[in-house]
Amino acid sequence: MNKPVMELNGKKYEIKELKARVWREVTEFETNKKELSNVEYVDKHAEILAKFFDVSTDEILDNMDLADVTLKYLECYRYMFDMLYAKTKELGNIKGGGVK
Repeated sequence: MNKPVMELNGKKYEIKELKARVWREVTEFETNKKELSNVEYVDKHAEILAKFFDVSTDEILDNMDLADVTLKYLECYRYMFDMLYAKTKELGNIKGGGVK
């Protein structure tokens, strides 16, 4: 699984190790994003990206092309989803046992 990378002002950032709190925030965003205004919609994507890469929301809003904000978010969302279930898949490969 390749980690997403983001470039801002010529500097590359790799997605940081994701914790459960970020998953929770992203899930809440996905559930409620239809209720957001257009401005809030882009800002919230940038806010979540900032958490993924440990940069400020303003750095993203000021330096990332508009179309790239949602594309990078989707890339990170897919990565997070794959990461969430990666260990579950490994459990399915364990022979001779089960959860006790």
